Parts: sequence; structure tokens; C-alpha cells
Amino acid sequence: MEKKLGIKFLQASLMYFAISVAMGTIMTISPVYKFIVLSVLFERAHAHISLIGWVSLAIIGFTYYAILGNLGKPMYSERLGNTGFWLLNIGIFIEFISLLTGGFNQAYLFVAEDPAAHTSTIPYTMFILIFAFVMLIGIYATIYNIYRTLKS
Repeated sequence: MEKKLGIKFLQASLMYFAISVAMGTIMTISPVYKFIVLSVLFERAHAHISLIGWVSLAIIGFTYYAILGNLGKPMYSERLGNTGFWLLNIGIFIEFISLLTGGFNQAYLFVAEDPAAHTSTIPYTMFILIFAFVMLIGIYATIYNIYRTLKS
């Protein structure tokens, strides 16, 4: 089961890697770059999807597949492993969308010279915060599951 869960994490990480590379490429286009630098949320979205989505999930997937999958003992909790997987992916995805949407809204308001641009990210901040905690719970579930598997 460890290898199956590892493959799920690795497949999700590849999806985030593709999104990260596409976003990074689009960000190099001059007019796009001039727009996105108006809001730090775009940079945060790119860093978020790259480091948490691609790198962290790839490391977790490798850990489940190559390390735990070759220990010759069962995973501590298959249910906990899957719960961690889904909480992480839900948190990553919704936080990414919230960062992009908030960034677009703020940059658009800056272009329109609307004074509300400075406070326009407040509604998005709640989603970002809530789903950061969803990711935190997912990562703690994953860490606990890996730790208990190694310990047993």
C-alpha cells in the first residue's frame, strides 16, 4: 500500500510541476510581468505551487514509495495516509486559486488606480489562511503516519 500511496503523491506532484512551469513561463512575458508585479500574491502563488505542490509532494511520494515501500512492514495507517494526501491537495489547490484570484483582483484595481487596491486582498486572506491550516493538518497527518511506520 505504501507504494500505491507514494505513486498518488508523485502523480499529484507532477501535476503541480506542470502548473508551476507553465505559470513561470507565462510570467516571463513582458506585459504579463508588468501586470503581476502589481500584487505579491502572484509570486506567492507561484512559490506555493512550486515548493509545496511540486517539491514537498514529490519528497513525500518518494518517501512512501521508495523508503516505506521497501521496509517490509505495513504502513501505520492507510486511512491516515490517504487523509493526509487529500487534505494536502485540497489545501494546495484552493490556496493557489485564492492567491491567483486575489492577485488578479488587486493588480486590476492598481491598474484602474482604485484606492481600494490596498485592501482588496482582505476577503482572499481568509481563504488563504483557512486552507493553509488544512495543509498544516494534512502535513502533520502525513508526518505522523511516516514516523509511526518507521518506528514500528
